[in-house]
Amino acid sequence: MRNFFTIFMFIFVLDSQSLSAKEIPELNTESKDKAQEKIYTQAEFDEKLNKKLLEEVTKIKKTGLVELTQALLKREQAIGEQEEKLKQKETEIKFQGKDFDAKIAEFEKRQKEFIACNQKVEKDSAVRVSKMVDVISTMKPDRAAALLSTQTPELAVQILSLLESQKTSKIFNVMDKEKSAQLQKMYLDMKR
Repeated sequence: MRNFFTIFMFIFVLDSQSLSAKEIPELNTESKDKAQEKIYTQAEFDEKLNKKLLEEVTKIKKTGLVELTQALLKREQAIGEQEEKLKQKETEIKFQGKDFDAKIAEFEKRQKEFIACNQKVEKDSAVRVSKMVDVISTMKPDRAAALLSTQTPELAVQILSLLESQKTSKIFNVMDKEKSAQLQKMYLDMKR
């Protein structure tokens, strides 16, 4: 705004200097010829110059205020829009956070259920193995070997590990040599 005023003043002064101090045209509806004929004193020239300057400055100020006000309103509107967008994002993040927390709680609940279920399966399995150990410990070695040969190697080794050492060695001696070798290797690895 100040630069604009300075430039305006410079142009106005240049225009007014091209006229002599005694030859300023009248600023009303008089014709151009009459305006050039009129002769002004230095005081009249200064008065007219100041009056015209004040009119132009007032005009610039009014125009500047309007433009400034419009720019401020636009900025305020843009800031309001940005604040609204930020509020929407904040609300969205809160909802996502709540949703995320709910998913974590659901996951933890399922994890606990899975762990409980897994522990129950392991407990049930241990009970079944314990019952199998009781049954096999009362069997003769050849019948126990036949029964263990039909089980998975992991289960057979688990059962053999819970039997007395003498009973286990008798079962290994009666069992098929390949199956016995496989189970003995797994049995030794498990004991380590």
